[in-house]
Amino acid sequence: MIEEYDWDIFVAFKEQVCSELSNIEENILNLSDESLVENSIDELFRTFHFYKSNTEYLALTSFHHLAVIAESVLAILHEEKKTCKKIDLSIIKWLLQILNYINIFSQEMEMNKTLLSPVPPEILNFIQLTPSSIQPTDKLKTLNILYVDINEKRTKQISTFLGGISATVYLAISCEGAYKHLTNCHIDIIICNLNKENHVLISYIKREYKNLPIIAVFNKLTALSSKELLKKGVSHSTINPLSTKNLNRELLSIVKVYFPSSNIIIN
Repeated sequence: MIEEYDWDIFVAFKEQVCSELSNIEENILNLSDESLVENSIDELFRTFHFYKSNTEYLALTSFHHLAVIAESVLAILHEEKKTCKKIDLSIIKWLLQILNYINIFSQEMEMNKTLLSPVPPEILNFIQLTPSSIQPTDKLKTLNILYVDINEKRTKQISTFLGGISATVYLAISCEGAYKHLTNCHIDIIICNLNKENHVLISYIKREYKNLPIIAVFNKLTALSSKELLKKGVSHSTINPLSTKNLNRELLSIVKVYFPSSNIIIN
């Protein structure tokens, strides 16, 4: 539990959850329609990724456990959506069960409860994930990274490092340069190191490229800026001076979440 509970974030989060319940149900039901599968998976993955980071921050344990397993399953479906557009009916039914518990959590949070009802093990354990068939470091070598930074010396150092661990590194020194690369190139991950301008670029990405994973780098990461990132659904951040160790940690974390190579086993 965080030392001083953040009721501002709690209130904003419970209001967002309440407002999204009908959209979640619609997207789950749309998984049975092959023409709507891709968009519905994207929407659901983004929603549960947001829930995972916020419930961890707010210490909503039951909700967090549910969000983690749902996000993991949706991440796999997200990777498979271009080759397999037929979703197993049992997965759809399981997601609807999860939605029922989110409804319960929403009602409990409306009463300002932070100790939420436990989720039955049979729901959490209904789906198992096989071990990853590809190591995250190997998967990272197939991905394209956009690094945005106004500092030329730092850019040279970081781009050399990124070039050794990824497929292609694109560089930009401003939001405008980043916009051009995002329009003309296939980008898998973006690293924003524009300090105060980060929020401008992140807002644009969240509007135009909703599922693009972001690492936000700041000269100083305050409690206020951390809250702003959380509200925007950005859970990967670090500070300058930017170390390759910290950057590599965040990149591998993103690969595990957004680009899984596991399979789903239905118990």
